[in-house]
Amino acid sequence: MTAESRHKWLCEPYLTVARLWHEGASLIPTGKSNGKEPLVKLSRNRLPLDLINSKLQQNDSTTYGIRLDSIVVLDIDDVATDLVEQMTERFGETDFKVSTSRGCHLYYSTKELVRFNLRQEGLPIDVKSGANSYVIGPNSIRPDGVKYTFTGSKISLDKLAEIFAPRKQSKEHKTSEPNVISEGQRNKTLVTKAIDYAPCINSQEELNEKLLFYRDNYCINPATVPDIEVLKIAEWAWKKRLNNQLYSNTNSSFKIDRQAYNTIYQHPNGRAALELYVFLSDKHGHVIGKTFQINVKSLLTHHRFHFGERAMHQAINCLVELGYLALVKNYSAGKSGRLFQLSNPFI
Repeated sequence: MTAESRHKWLCEPYLTVARLWHEGASLIPTGKSNGKEPLVKLSRNRLPLDLINSKLQQNDSTTYGIRLDSIVVLDIDDVATDLVEQMTERFGETDFKVSTSRGCHLYYSTKELVRFNLRQEGLPIDVKSGANSYVIGPNSIRPDGVKYTFTGSKISLDKLAEIFAPRKQSKEHKTSEPNVISEGQRNKTLVTKAIDYAPCINSQEELNEKLLFYRDNYCINPATVPDIEVLKIAEWAWKKRLNNQLYSNTNSSFKIDRQAYNTIYQHPNGRAALELYVFLSDKHGHVIGKTFQINVKSLLTHHRFHFGERAMHQAINCLVELGYLALVKNYSAGKSGRLFQLSNPFI
């Protein structure tokens, strides 16, 4: 590539920014290591062209974002299939297409908030829309050299094709996402989503984008959940992933005291007692001082212990004898069963 052609190549993002901005598009300067992070704090106001250009120049960046107010972008993450053809057949043809490192962006206009999820149908496609969402615009060049190449017929957002209403999903593809997340549940839900998303994506930036999309499409009053709050959740979840500390459901751990293990195992009834002790620690050990009943028949019916009823009673007596299980309240006829509590013996 000659110096002249390289200069023209690097100027193309700035020319495209100017063209789209003068048409009325709302744009943001992006950059940093992956070229995707905003270089300004997002607000409701449309940024002046001079500010966008100055931020790009200050950061030596050749990427920018298009904010998606009244715009829908189908972000297709698989370039090796005929998904583009499938989506244009389903949602309508569009003149605004952009090739990405992993696939393609299809742009449409919309008059209402979009609420459908193609990931729930098993498709590698994110549906992005809303004033708080953005995608990297055409002719952007990332620091790694990847270019977002415009492949459509008209590089203009002025008269985008309107997206067709999505066809009704079959029962097996019906989304389980709620229509709205109430204000008191938004942070908790975003944290849960971050834990779900983190093992399946490639970067913290991608995780943040997915959380922003979820906030914009499923949370009540998304504008009152600041981008910085979402970013902190993404940073937390990504750090947990890198440290292999993402736990959910059975993918988690609980503590067993080494002294307890050795003492119980050496008892004549130790094997059954140790199995019961591990079970009780799993179920009740996370709450200090928690009391509970032990229904022997119910435990043996619903859980896979490797011994019978007689050994279960012997295991209980063994733990009480060794001081790792305390009898808090004795049996009272017609009123209550025995109440136990995990404990540590006095040594």
